[in-house]
Amino acid sequence: MAAQIPLLTLQDGHAPYKGVWSFSKTEQGNVEAMHSTFRCGDGPGCVIERWQFVAHEAATRFASHLLVHGWSVQRLHLEGEGLLYPSGRR
Repeated sequence: MAAQIPLLTLQDGHAPYKGVWSFSKTEQGNVEAMHSTFRCGDGPGCVIERWQFVAHEAATRFASHLLVHGWSVQRLHLEGEGLLYPSGRR
């Protein structure tokens, strides 16, 4: 698998059994969102689903959708701030 730049990790704090959503930037400049179970210390476990977003705006809308539905930021990397704060809005 090609190297990816981590952007953002979301987890539902009220239901940790749901796993995590990890957003990363691919070599092609797309945003990949991967929903997986998480094994503490081992990183991602079983992949539940994976989405590729060519448009950064679509990835931002998807991350916002997850936040509205109970997911919260577990880890935010500097490169991922644009997913939460599009167009410099903070």
